[in-house]
Order: sequence, then structure tokens, then C-alpha cells
Amino acid sequence: MKRAHFTEPEMFKYKFNRYPKVWSIEQVHNLYVRAMLRSKKMHDELIDSIHEIARVIPLSVDGYNKKCHITYFYRKDVLYQYEMSYMKEYDSYGTTSNKVNFNEGNLENIRERKINFILNNENGKAFELGEKYDRLSHRSRNFHFNVKEVLVEMIRDELQKKYKAVKIFDIPKVIPVSINDRTYIFTLDRQASSYYKKFELIDEMSIDPIILK
Repeated sequence: MKRAHFTEPEMFKYKFNRYPKVWSIEQVHNLYVRAMLRSKKMHDELIDSIHEIARVIPLSVDGYNKKCHITYFYRKDVLYQYEMSYMKEYDSYGTTSNKVNFNEGNLENIRERKINFILNNENGKAFELGEKYDRLSHRSRNFHFNVKEVLVEMIRDELQKKYKAVKIFDIPKVIPVSINDRTYIFTLDRQASSYYKKFELIDEMSIDPIILK
């Protein structure tokens, strides 16, 4: 058992005048799995948004004569644009954002930006999809990494207790730790000694049954 808080329990007590809830490894693991599913859902929604932009917004040419889908969004009353280009070598879209300044550059670039802005906003979709993409791309999709950090630390604590009196040569090189439907593979840190034992996570996997015919 360990206090599961992402900073320090004493700091939590100082701020809220109580200690944080005590979580078990299983409870933190369940939170980690739910957080991963949430992150995947948000990632899928972002990918769907990119595909919608590629489908709805016609290709334009940016200031570097590169074909891209241009959408727009406001941030603190400042107009920005997303330039989304398909990268064949990665089979995915690359996205850059820039502040829109219609009066910057040579006359050809200025005219090109104004034409793109007018054409892309005939039905308002460039703003609608640009704002949507901006909102989805700035959501926190990394919460599960924070939970994972706590989970790994809790498992390390338990492994250190288990192998505290065991000589390092007698500790398995591969230590599988099973929690619910997942297995986490740990190994000793390379600098481990009789006085210092630290365990490193090297892989994690779901436990799927192998059916032999």
C-alpha cells in the first residue's frame, strides 16, 4: 500500500489539511487502464478530426508552394491558421500553425493568403474545423503517463521489499509482475549492487490466451 498522489503527500496535507487517499496497487492499475482508454479515445477523436479536415477543406498552396489544407482558429483574439500536409513517407499528416498576417511578405504571398482565406471560408467550415482541431489537440492526452509513473514506483517498492535480502546474482534477470489482465516485465538496474537494488520496467503487455490447435 502507498499514498497515491502525483506530488508529495505532505504537500497535499499542507494544502488540503488532510492526507490523500491510500490506494492499493490494484486500484492504481485500474486507474491507469482507464486513463489509457481515455487517452486512446481522445487520440482517435483527433485523428478523425484530421481526416474530416482533409475530406472537407480543399487543398491550397502555402507560402512555400506546398499543398496543404488550411483551417483557422482564434487564440486570445489573434487569428491563427493550421496548415495540414500529407506526408507520403510517414503515411500521415503533418501540421504547423502560424499567426495570420495578411500584410506580411511579398505581394504574391499576401494575395495568396487572402484568396485562401476567402475560398476556405465560403461555408465557414475552415473556422469550425480549425477551432475543433485546436480544441482536441490541446486536451491532456498524457494523464495516463502520470498514473503509470506512480504505478511503476509502487511496484518497485514491493520488489525492493521482496528481494531486499536476496543476493543480486540470485535475482531473476526477468521479473514478470501480473496485475489483473496485464503483465509488467521488470529487471534489475545495471548499476545494482548488494547495497543498491533498483528495478526498471522494460515492457508491459496484455495477457491474452494462446490457443493451440
